[in-house]
Amino acid sequence: MEWLVAIITSVLGGLAGKIPELIIDRAGERRAAAERASLDSVAEQRLAATLQAHSREQYERGLFLERYRLQNAHYPLGVVGRLHRTTSNSLPSVLVSPVAPGGKLAGHRIPGLVHEALRGVTAFPRFAKLRTGSFVSDNGVPRTITGSVGAEEIAALEFPGRPAIILYFERDGDRLSVFAFLNALFPAVDGASGFGLRVATFGWDPPLGTMHSRPGDGDLPTWQYVDLSAAPQPADRVVAAVLAWFVLACLDQHWRIRGVHDPGLLDEVLRAVPDAAVAPAAAVPAPPAGEVFGYRMETELGELIHAGYAPEIAAFTDSQVAVIVELEECQVALVVSAAYPAEPPLVLVQSGAEGECLDLDASGWSPDRTLLEIVESLR
Repeated sequence: MEWLVAIITSVLGGLAGKIPELIIDRAGERRAAAERASLDSVAEQRLAATLQAHSREQYERGLFLERYRLQNAHYPLGVVGRLHRTTSNSLPSVLVSPVAPGGKLAGHRIPGLVHEALRGVTAFPRFAKLRTGSFVSDNGVPRTITGSVGAEEIAALEFPGRPAIILYFERDGDRLSVFAFLNALFPAVDGASGFGLRVATFGWDPPLGTMHSRPGDGDLPTWQYVDLSAAPQPADRVVAAVLAWFVLACLDQHWRIRGVHDPGLLDEVLRAVPDAAVAPAAAVPAPPAGEVFGYRMETELGELIHAGYAPEIAAFTDSQVAVIVELEECQVALVVSAAYPAEPPLVLVQSGAEGECLDLDASGWSPDRTLLEIVESLR
């Protein structure tokens, strides 16, 4: 992680202390209504939205599958569904495309350095999964993700309803732009499963000969332009450091709005950076409990649906709601309050005339655990 810290110190500067807050605000339009609604109403609304999104994703996935079958297209990952069969339902996936041939920085070098930087963060394996070795080659030339359409296709075919960060590259002369498609990573008011944005543009000369490296306008760590000629580190490592920092910031915010207050993904890197090299990081407030509950219901109901279950919602008490899942031998009710996921659910198992209450130990519970994990353990 030494080279990542060195680049954050010398190149990213004050941006390194910038913790993203924009994504919390994206859910603000739903916040007032959610606070007024009862828990079961919130859960029912999120279930309806999840079912609608699942239906749309399945339809789009079918169209993409048919396109590749009819056109015999060169799918970048070789076989459609390679990652879909091995993707965790809760851990976000990180997929970095190779850089297309024909210019500087082509090939697998930058993806490899991004992987190296992320593996150097101790907390990373707990909160995300790197999808390495995913891209096939033709006569030694790696296939790549082509544009936003290609990224959206891979999101639909490999990560339907599952969180993923997909990075891909586009070249314009000697300049290299990097884009991200963030699939099911953050709540979207319009119900879309993901959205794309430009992470950075890199080059060896300032645009129009007047501008040097400039950060982007949003609250995620993006860059309008990074002047590689002015960087004290090798160009490939500068690109990889910017991308690794972007991935860590997205993951940090994803887990915060899922109720994990301090994932520690950014802190570990920042602790190694000299204090004078970056602007002080602002304290990130925890999202309101009601907002966390609503988002967790939406994402966790989606995980259950994509795993083949058909969850139902029922009011349990005035302050609790039950997520009911039918298994072959029993019925499971996962009872949660507005404090979920900070507090574990109450698990009720009904098999015939016999019922059992499983009281999960709060001391052994972690907010990154999921309802799907509990259901799978009871099969």
